[in-house]
Parts: sequence; C-alpha cells; structure tokens
Amino acid sequence: MNAGKCALEDRQKSKGLKLFSISFAHALNDCYSNYMQTLLPFLVLAGFSISKSAVLISAFTISSSVLQPIFAYLVDRKNKRWMVYVGTVWMGTLLSLVGLVSNYTLMFIMVTLAGFGTAAFHPQASAMVTSISGNKKGLYQSVFATAGNIGFAFTPLIIVPF
Repeated sequence: MNAGKCALEDRQKSKGLKLFSISFAHALNDCYSNYMQTLLPFLVLAGFSISKSAVLISAFTISSSVLQPIFAYLVDRKNKRWMVYVGTVWMGTLLSLVGLVSNYTLMFIMVTLAGFGTAAFHPQASAMVTSISGNKKGLYQSVFATAGNIGFAFTPLIIVPF
C-alpha cells in the first residue's frame, strides 16, 4: 500500500513539474506577445509615425490570432509538441531582431512572421496542459492562463529599462 502511495505522489509531482514548465513557457511566450506594444513609444522616437507603429502591432496580433485555429487543427490531427518550443524560439528571435532593423517593410514582415510563433505555441501548449490535468482541468488551465497573463503584464517592466 505504501509503494502505491509513493507512486501516486511521484505522478502528482511529475504533473506539477510539467504544469510549471508549460506555464513558465506560456509566461515567456506572452511576455514576447506584449513586446511590440511596449516598444510603441520607442518606435515613434526612432522616426516611425504612430500609425505605422500601430500597424506593426496589429500585424503581429492579427497573425498570431488568426492563425491559431490552423495550428490547432494540426495539433488535433497529430500531436506536434515541437510547436511549443519552436514557436516560442521563432517568435522571440524575430521580435528580438526588430531593434536591428530600420526598414519598415522588413520590420512589418518580421513581426507578421513572429506572430506565427505564438499561434503555433498556444494550441499545442493548451493541449499538453489538458493531457496532464486529469480531473483538475479547470485548475490546470487557469494556472496556465494566469502564467501567460503574468508574462504579458511584466513585459514593460523588463523591456523598458533595456
């Protein structure tokens, strides 16, 4: 009986570690999702109009939102765990390069393509949380969502000083 209890505790710890890992990735992903909005005043100072800067933000937001159902379809057809990792790295890399680009058209393409990364991340990460949640689906999904909101909220505190 004691061995069964230890095995159950080990499974619970493993689920907790997986939830923490996926939620931390969500915080990082959503931190980058707020990157362009945080850069708005700096883009204006760099010589872009408010309208052009806002279009960059919209390009990222639209591509990251509209494409999520397409990536979700792929996730539902075949589990694609790599989308969690590659999506975040893809988005983070492209958005980090924005500071090195002064050509508006190239920047527009980069932020639009960066949106693909977060569109790939969210459906697969959410499916992973659901698969480990057992009878705690609401709790696990809310922890996952809260981590994303925390990452989004901390972006200005991290980015502005740099």
